[in-house]
Amino acid sequence: MLEYGLFSNTAAREGDPDLYLTVTYANWAAFDRGEEYFNAIRDKVIGSAEDMRSAGVKRGELREIGSEFVLREIKFRD
Repeated sequence: MLEYGLFSNTAAREGDPDLYLTVTYANWAAFDRGEEYFNAIRDKVIGSAEDMRSAGVKRGELREIGSEFVLREIKFRD
């Protein structure tokens, strides 16, 4: 772990977080368990790759983009 970050959502809508805590790692790939591991989870939860693609098309019909937001990094002084 390299550092923690704190970001403020300056114009949060109802239901949006106003603060985000992030963690930065030197090598995120060290957490990777391989494609086979994640494909097995996908198959168990969602189904096949084709099932996932068809669900994504249907999801697009339900989705509505509300807005965008700007995050500002908060830095603490020593």
